[in-house]
Amino acid sequence: MATFTWKSGDDAQTISSTDYISFYGPGGHNDPVPIGSYQDSTRKRTAAGADGGVMPNVKYLTNTTCDIGSGSQSVSSVPSSSATLHIQMVASTSVVTSDTYFDSYGASTSEAPGAGNVTVKAFEIGDSTWSSVGPPSVSRLPCSDQTSAVTHNWYIAESVSPSANGEYIFTNRFSTNYT
Repeated sequence: MATFTWKSGDDAQTISSTDYISFYGPGGHNDPVPIGSYQDSTRKRTAAGADGGVMPNVKYLTNTTCDIGSGSQSVSSVPSSSATLHIQMVASTSVVTSDTYFDSYGASTSEAPGAGNVTVKAFEIGDSTWSSVGPPSVSRLPCSDQTSAVTHNWYIAESVSPSANGEYIFTNRFSTNYT
C-alpha cells in the first residue's frame, strides 16, 4: 500500500482531496484569467471557498518557455521548488513505478477540462517542453518512471487558459503503477 500526498512545489501548501487549485488573472486572488491568456497567479482554495494561500505560479509563454515571476525562461531551467505541484508517493516497502501520467478532465474522464472551455498545459520538472493535458483518452503528460525506493517524488508545472467567461472546475489526476 502507498500513500500519495499532493503539495505545492515549494511544499508550503498541502492540497487535500477537498481543496482546489485556483488560477487567477493579473489582479491576483479572485481576479479572473482573461480569455485567451494564461494565469498570473495560482492559489489553494478550500472546499468552503476560502483562500488557502499562495502556490508557485508557472505561466505558459511558448512551448518551451514560461514565467515563474522573473520573466521568460526555459521550461528546462525551472527548479522543483517552483513547480505548481509536488506529488509524493510513500510505500511501505521499496517499489518501482511505471506507466506514470498526469491528466485533467471535466465532469467525467472523457470530458475536456471546463467542458472544453479551458486549455491546460503541463510539464514535469526536467522536461524541455510543455504538453497539452486533457482527458486521459486524448492527452496525458507522461511522467518519469522511478527506480526502487520507498519514497517517490514528481514535480509538475501547470498553466491554464480559458476560452470563454466563467468559473470552470476540472479534475487533475495522477496515476502510476508500482511493484
